[in-house]
Amino acid sequence: MGTSYDEIRDRFLIKIIDYDFMELDENELNEMFDIFLKNAIPKFRYCRKNLKDRDEITRKFNEVLSDMEQDILSSLCVLEWMEMQVNNKMNYEKFLSTKDFHIYSPATHLREINKIKDNMYYQINSLINYYRFDESASEV
Repeated sequence: MGTSYDEIRDRFLIKIIDYDFMELDENELNEMFDIFLKNAIPKFRYCRKNLKDRDEITRKFNEVLSDMEQDILSSLCVLEWMEMQVNNKMNYEKFLSTKDFHIYSPATHLREINKIKDNMYYQINSLINYYRFDESASEV
């Protein structure tokens, strides 16, 4: 039976606000998300399920992942998305200003994004630690 990538993607999309994703068609969205997921999987080192046992064609894990496992993976995908935001050169275009419009400096904006990313990293590590030591967390 397994767990579809789409189940994790839907959890991921609930956690972020990115209007650029709304402009993507289903295939483009899946391609982008699959990159985040592939980068996130190795970061979930203590997963009780074999995350390498998956089918890239049908876009699903061959094992059924618990809600907590799906939540951790989707949160790790958010972290990957945030990393992209920090590294995105297009961010710098947002800081062009006119006499009528003032915005914070790029350095301040990126510093705030990094603080949020660091907080997210801490929350994910807490979730993973809870998962590691909670025997009931592997139940679906």
